[in-house]
Amino acid sequence: MSTKHVLIIDTRAGNLFSLKAAIERLGFNATVRQTPDDVSYDAIVIPGQGRFGTVMENLRQYGWEDYLNRLKSADIPMLGICVGMQIFFEASEEDPGVTGMKWYTGKARALDFPKKPMVGWTALNSDYWSNEHVYFVNSYAIEASEHQIAGAHYGIDFCAAIQSGNFTGVQFHPEKSGETGAEMIRQALAGELVRKSGASKNEFNTLIPRIIVCLDVDKGRVVKGTNFKELRDMGDPVELAVAYEEQGADELVFLDISASNEMRPTALKRVTDIANHLSIPFTVGGGLRQLDDVKAFLDAGADKVALNTTALQQPHVINETAKAYGSQCVVVAIDVDRQGDDLPIYIHGGRTKVENKFFDWTQEVADRGAGEILLTCMHRDGTGIGFDTDLTKQVSEQVNIQVIASGGAKTEQHFLDAFENKADACLAAGMFHSGNYRVEQVKQFLSQHGVAVR
Repeated sequence: MSTKHVLIIDTRAGNLFSLKAAIERLGFNATVRQTPDDVSYDAIVIPGQGRFGTVMENLRQYGWEDYLNRLKSADIPMLGICVGMQIFFEASEEDPGVTGMKWYTGKARALDFPKKPMVGWTALNSDYWSNEHVYFVNSYAIEASEHQIAGAHYGIDFCAAIQSGNFTGVQFHPEKSGETGAEMIRQALAGELVRKSGASKNEFNTLIPRIIVCLDVDKGRVVKGTNFKELRDMGDPVELAVAYEEQGADELVFLDISASNEMRPTALKRVTDIANHLSIPFTVGGGLRQLDDVKAFLDAGADKVALNTTALQQPHVINETAKAYGSQCVVVAIDVDRQGDDLPIYIHGGRTKVENKFFDWTQEVADRGAGEILLTCMHRDGTGIGFDTDLTKQVSEQVNIQVIASGGAKTEQHFLDAFENKADACLAAGMFHSGNYRVEQVKQFLSQHGVAVR
């Protein structure tokens, strides 16, 4: 049996490498094209990580709109992902005045999500994929469709997937949804979607708290220290990344802690190596100084970028990145120290103090378009005394974007304490790198105490 040849359309809107790697891990031969060609493909994927208007502009400019319209009735499976599904509807509130492909009735709307963008894992209501947890990153969604085959809930019900003729569209990212997502891709590209009888509906699905493992990298090795100092070697980043996915980590954060200080970019090859082995989301940071750097990291396989030093020195880069790729791609990392009543902020891997007022900066970050705040409390980092839950709660209540607690975790109880104080996600490093705990142990503890986990 010959290998099926899959076309991935380059919409110039985010992570193509990671999607290509996921498809090729399934045994398909995947080709990324910026313009149409005359090759006969067995399946077509339309990705979309970014803005509705940007994706539609690129499709029209490079001839893809006519190409896809010609294949609308062909017997070729098509898979649209995230914005790559939304563009086949009439329009989106994200970019008023920009029309979509108009294959289906309806428009993508800014739904009343508790926090925007929606970032994380939730279960589907579907006769095809009952109660399967998948990964979402979006601020806009189709509220309902006559072609809907899966729904989800985050403050409001919305359409999570459609199927019509040869087209399957998903609002979530199957390439970042582990083994479940990989099987969804395989079914869609092989034209083998099957409705399951007796599928149960989950009435309480919503975003679940995330456990994120941090890979602090210095000179190509994962390290861990105390209060950002006395660094100890913890291992190879690719090997550790794979191990943490197997343990059940929901996401990874990959930070080159010396990059900004030494004025050198994070090695793109390491990003690509990690992306080539993972099927969960990960964020990269360190040495990103302009929009071109962001593009390079996303093209190399990262799902999101973390801005810290650059965000404070050139805050316009937050706006530019959010405009180009969507808020869901932008994490702003804030390293804060508690010194009496003061909350000074540091950059350059904790080496340089800045004058910005802490709560003014957290609000500005949200206003400029960041999708998440990675709040690292330096006074707790590496101490093992737990997250600064008071400060995390204050920030979470202040801003309308998700807040990741970081710094100080040593036991399962610390995660429970943070989630009970409005952390949307918790990030840890040393307690996992040391082998004292595995991710699934923490999840089991949380589940036993009434916290939903994947």
